[in-house]
Amino acid sequence: MNDNAKTKEQLIAELRDLRVRLEESEACQEHHDNIVKEFHIHERTHKSILDSVPAMIWYKDTENRILRANAYAAASVGKSIDEVEGKSVYDLYPEHAQEYHDDDLEVIHSGRPKAGIIESYKSHDNEIRWVRTNKVPLRDENGKIEGVIVVSVDITEFQETDEKLRQTHRFLDSVIENIPLMVFVKDAKELRFVFLNTISEEYLGYSVKDLIGNNDYDFFPQDEADFFTEKDREVLATGKLLDIPEEPILNRAGEERLLHTKKIPIFDDDGNPQYLLGISEDITDKREAEHRIRTLQGLLPICARCKNIRDDKGYWRKIESYFSENSDIMFTHGYCPDCFEKYMGELKGTVD
Repeated sequence: MNDNAKTKEQLIAELRDLRVRLEESEACQEHHDNIVKEFHIHERTHKSILDSVPAMIWYKDTENRILRANAYAAASVGKSIDEVEGKSVYDLYPEHAQEYHDDDLEVIHSGRPKAGIIESYKSHDNEIRWVRTNKVPLRDENGKIEGVIVVSVDITEFQETDEKLRQTHRFLDSVIENIPLMVFVKDAKELRFVFLNTISEEYLGYSVKDLIGNNDYDFFPQDEADFFTEKDREVLATGKLLDIPEEPILNRAGEERLLHTKKIPIFDDDGNPQYLLGISEDITDKREAEHRIRTLQGLLPICARCKNIRDDKGYWRKIESYFSENSDIMFTHGYCPDCFEKYMGELKGTVD
């Protein structure tokens, strides 16, 4: 049927149909335009978020090529995003590319994330930087793994600070281990040893391993342990340094030693005693020497003829040997003026 043969009603119906189709087409185009617009908005938002993250973010395929990178990642190699996307990691990090790829493949093949990787890289200005890296599988819309997403946070400053702290700890450990004093730390609650330096083994006769985790009652007689505990609690209660000039202690060999000990509390961030620090000096030999000096200051039996001295055990000793063994006195031999004159007179008479 040609248009001339169509009735008016038929033409009107066709026009209405065309209008409906046109409207549908326009609506479809508008919908398409909205989808494209939303996609671009989403893309810009996604890029804005990626670029604002203070971390290097890489999207990589299974062949170690960069699919996508944020601004922070591109800047780490001194390039723009356009310059790195599509590049192989071997072009950007030739020295570490294989190592990075091996880690990527582990994630890709296992399908499991890998977190907390501490690794270094050389920046575009040849500076060694340290990063903490997390890697997760990159999946398509069907869940198939097509690569890996890598997020690396620069921790160079933290790493350097940590190394300085380790150096400080090594220095302090060296000092504590080499001073000729016993240094010990106890927890404030149960007064169990949590630290002792090596020389403590010489003082007490027990290994540091045996002492750690135990308290005084596990090693010393009841009265000694009571005394130590009483002083420890006094320090923790007052929060002040306590100087104990002399305290006896029985070591593992059954020998009684005298210690000069200072104790001080160590507080936590809230100001509560957390540990007790003690420093002890073995003064046994010093006290014995002082006793010998006091003995020398008293009356000494001495022979009026040969000048030998009777010691405290009843033996007669040469005066030189007695003083050498019981003091720091050293003897030199010579003549006094009277003896020198007498000796020279005798010598002259002999010559004449």
